[in-house]
Parts: sequence; structure tokens; C-alpha cells
Amino acid sequence: MDRRKQRGQSMAEYTVVVGAIVAALLTPFSDGRNAIEMLEQAITKNYRGYSYAVSLSEYPTHASDEEMRRLVREVNETTAKLEAYTDPEQLASLVAETFSAPFEAFCNSWDNFPLGCF
Repeated sequence: MDRRKQRGQSMAEYTVVVGAIVAALLTPFSDGRNAIEMLEQAITKNYRGYSYAVSLSEYPTHASDEEMRRLVREVNETTAKLEAYTDPEQLASLVAETFSAPFEAFCNSWDNFPLGCF
């Protein structure tokens, strides 16, 4: 077969297939809408929901890097102190006196702590 005839046949087949797809997309369903309108409405609905959800979200704010390092250092130092105690009463008093303040400061340093305070 000659190459020119093959190219012409390919173009005719392509035109028929594309025409059939366009006709299928434009054919109205029982409610009077076609597939393109339904797709457009679904995309619009999902985008509106997404943009509404994004508008409600607050960006997390946090202390400066230096402040975070200081707070983490305090928590680590206090944790090291806790490991030295074996008596439950001493441990409870140490936690009440020293551990709660740096840990609360650490948790409160972010408005929206990602995992919450434990």
C-alpha cells in the first residue's frame, strides 16, 4: 500500500473516532445535561469546597527558632533529671515543680500544636 493512502486512511479514522467521542460527550442524559456540563459542575463544586476549607484554616505560628531550641533544651534537661529519680514520691514532686512549666511553655509556643500536648 502506498504511504499517501495510509496517511489518508489514518486521518479519516482519527476524524471518525474524535467525532464519536465528541458526540458521546455532547449527548444529553435523562436530566438534560451532557457529560461536559456534569464534569464542569463537579469540578466547580469541588473547587468551591476546597477554597472554603482553605479559607477556614489557620497557618500555624510558632516561636522563633532560638526560642524553640531553648524550650527543647529545657525539656531535655528536665527529662535527664527525671531519669535519675527512682523513688515515686520524689519523681512526682520533681514533675510538679520543674517539668510542667517548660513542657507547657513548649506546647504553648505554637498556637496550633500539630499533635496537641500529650
